[in-house]
Amino acid sequence: MDGQKKQFIGICILVVLCAAAYFGLKTYNEKAAEKEQQEAEDKKIEAVSIDKEKVKSFSYQVDGNTITFEKEEDTWYNKDDHSINIDQDAIDTMLDAVAEVTAEEKLENVEDTSEYGFDSPTNVLTFEMGDGTRTITIGMQNEITSEYYIMDNNTNAIYVVTTNLNATFSKSVADVTAEEEEESAEDGTTAEDGTTEDGTTTEVEDTTSE
Repeated sequence: MDGQKKQFIGICILVVLCAAAYFGLKTYNEKAAEKEQQEAEDKKIEAVSIDKEKVKSFSYQVDGNTITFEKEEDTWYNKDDHSINIDQDAIDTMLDAVAEVTAEEKLENVEDTSEYGFDSPTNVLTFEMGDGTRTITIGMQNEITSEYYIMDNNTNAIYVVTTNLNATFSKSVADVTAEEEEESAEDGTTAEDGTTEDGTTTEVEDTTSE
């Protein structure tokens, strides 16, 4: 009996030690992951940071044409035609794309920017802000790493980014035009008050029971 009791106590001690080791290792791994994440955050290079609330208008290039949107009383319009109903969410999505763009690398004091495609940029994004103008020039894509080279007129440095701003800022006016709501009734149908879409009235039979 004493031998079984000692064996049971030994097993209990072993279980406690294993549990302590497990939780200790789990805590260590969590702290290591947090440290690694923090180090990654510290290494981030800010390439572009634009507050969309301060943007009054912005433009970009599509097939050689400049498309410009401007904001009036919190509503975005196509600068060339305010009668077009612009999808406000689509504009927000584009502006969100430049709210925080981080770079893998920052290249400074580059003598020949044409080596990175800036002699013939793939797009030029211009943002009219309350405190000035921001211009983001997009150079070429690195065929090996699939990364992109961009320049910000605020720094004139070249940033190597993974974010494909060309894909975001490639929408035509038609692409961001809001779809019109479907009409509630087809042509010629009769409304509840007996009025048809052509303006004529018809007698509506009262089907309620007396």
